[in-house]
Parts: sequence; structure tokens; C-alpha cells
Amino acid sequence: MNKANTGFGYFMQGFQIAFTPGIRRYVLLPLLANIILVGSAMYYLFSNLNAWIEGWLGYLPEFLSCLAISFGLC
Repeated sequence: MNKANTGFGYFMQGFQIAFTPGIRRYVLLPLLANIILVGSAMYYLFSNLNAWIEGWLGYLPEFLSCLAISFGLC
């Protein structure tokens, strides 16, 4: 099996095609937009996750308080 027929070979071939001068702007701009959008969504998620979990645990009945202990909130 030669290198061009492997999965890594196809990946490298696509990588070379993606960065040719005519196609570069159609690859880099959406990639940059996705990095910004996903990065900001992950930042928002992880900055608010602790407060959300504490709020959800407030709805639990008393006999399920062991769940709060397992999250380390008590």
C-alpha cells in the first residue's frame, strides 16, 4: 500500500489542496470564525457551569442530597 492510499495520505493531500492560493480564503475564514464561535461558547459554558449545577441541585429533594456531596458542593 503506498502512502497516497492511506488515511493519512488523503489527509495530507487535502491539507495541501486547502492551502493553495485560490482556495485559502475559503478555508481560513470559516476556520477562524468557527474557532472564535466555539471558543466563546466554551468559555461561556465553563464560566457558568458551576452556578447552573448549584441551581439544579437546589431542586433536589432532601433524600437525594448525596448527589450534592458527589459534586463537592456541600
